[in-house]
Amino acid sequence: MALLGWGLFAALVFLLAWMDLSSLGFPDGFLSPYERSTITLRTLLVWASLLVALGCLAFGSLPRTPRAGLVAVLIAASGVLVLAPTVLVPVCPDYAFCRGLYLKWTGSVLDDGIGG
Repeated sequence: MALLGWGLFAALVFLLAWMDLSSLGFPDGFLSPYERSTITLRTLLVWASLLVALGCLAFGSLPRTPRAGLVAVLIAASGVLVLAPTVLVPVCPDYAFCRGLYLKWTGSVLDDGIGG
């Protein structure tokens, strides 16, 4: 039952992230440097969240469900590796922690397109 619920949650994350990704640059087509540098990552995360949703729904609908420990590991791994980054990458410029990581990893200041 937990896998079905997690699968539905992952499907919701997929739909919202896909809508967000498909509306990048609306209405004038402008993409900030941050959006340009993360569009591939965001696309991969969106599709990975769909795979998580489909996998959890498939395993959850089996007549013989996996053991509770395996279910907990699946949910935790998919949450940390796929769903959390899918939600956090688009809003990363809003947080100083993310800006610091971006600077450390890329060597350039995060430019989210906001400013004068």
